[in-house]
Amino acid sequence: MKMKNKYIIRARISEAKFRQIVKLYAFDMQANQIAQLTGISRNSINSYLKAMRIRIAEFMEEEERREQNGVKFDLDNDMEAFWIFTKTRLARFRGLPQSSRKLHIKESEFRYRHRNDNLYYILLKIFRERPLKLS
Repeated sequence: MKMKNKYIIRARISEAKFRQIVKLYAFDMQANQIAQLTGISRNSINSYLKAMRIRIAEFMEEEERREQNGVKFDLDNDMEAFWIFTKTRLARFRGLPQSSRKLHIKESEFRYRHRNDNLYYILLKIFRERPLKLS
């Protein structure tokens, strides 16, 4: 039986389980921690997280294009604080492959820009508007 999930195309998990993954991801938990808490394999969690990071990167690029015509987030004035935030966050990964480095930096930029917002609700809105495609 095919599950209906408005956040993932051809989902194999329920919406409730996906929302649990997103909530833990919003708390910036690592894949192995999310896997333990949800009972889903680490490899599956990594697939979901990669798809989320791709969607976040696309969202950030769209946001940057919109900002060129309107009010712009002034990252230049906050550059040092942003890089401290990013370095601290990425140090937990103990090295990233070149292929995923850009996605992690875009994710860090997203988290930094929305550090005072509820990431969980923002992420759900992004994924509902453009559902994830797992590769």
